[in-house]
Amino acid sequence: MSQDSFESIMQRMLVRCWTDAEFKARLFADPVAVLQAQGLQVPAGVQVRVVQDSAQVVHWVLPSRPSELSDAALEAVAGGGPFGGDLPSTSLPQIPGGWWGDLIRRIAPTVRPIVNL
Repeated sequence: MSQDSFESIMQRMLVRCWTDAEFKARLFADPVAVLQAQGLQVPAGVQVRVVQDSAQVVHWVLPSRPSELSDAALEAVAGGGPFGGDLPSTSLPQIPGGWWGDLIRRIAPTVRPIVNL
């Protein structure tokens, strides 16, 4: 499936959640079945959890840690700086393109840290 098709399906599902309470309830109850019914394949054994932000609660999803670090990343971790040094930018998650990336770029400036390290 192309990225455009994925983004298009996700956009339609988002709008439908905003306008169809029954669809939204099904998505919360059985996200894998709803995603598959919309033409998205979910690999066997993968769990999908649907959460919703509110004015008081914002979810921040951390990507999983890479299983292996590059030599440059290992060298940075062993560098002796705060928290083991700075990891190279290639190890940091990149903001995606399309509507999801646009959304992240719009809300990121409004998110304030709770604790400054």
